[in-house]
Amino acid sequence: MKKLTDKEIKFMKETGWTPTLLQMNYSEPELERTKFAGMTREDGAKAFHKEIKNYGINIHKLYKKTCNLDNYDGISLEYEATYLLYTFFTKEELAKLSPLTALKWLQDFKYYCGYRKWDERLAEIEIQEALEIYNGHREFYEQDGEMWNREVE
Repeated sequence: MKKLTDKEIKFMKETGWTPTLLQMNYSEPELERTKFAGMTREDGAKAFHKEIKNYGINIHKLYKKTCNLDNYDGISLEYEATYLLYTFFTKEELAKLSPLTALKWLQDFKYYCGYRKWDERLAEIEIQEALEIYNGHREFYEQDGEMWNREVE
């Protein structure tokens, strides 16, 4: 996964936008996880497009960063999950996060080429790796435009 900018992270945190929303064409069940819960699909999509403009986000570039459908595999998803959990949860939130809740969050984040086939055990591993980054035992690095992590030597 490509590194997200501070503006993109803020947009996603404050609105609840995830790639799944775009993939599901802003369906009403998916909107329930956003700040536009209770809106119809049409009104929710309009509200998101207004927010996209307000934040100055290029939604197609953001989608491509989060969903590189040309190049995905299980190993990339593991590194992406650590990055996402670290980016969207504080250390304290991660310490309290159950594997089942983390799994549900990852599955809701990205439907296509995402976490639908994962289980709680895999989510627990990624929670621990994100905590290891907070604790300074692992670090992120960028290679070929993608975010990866490794043990600190």
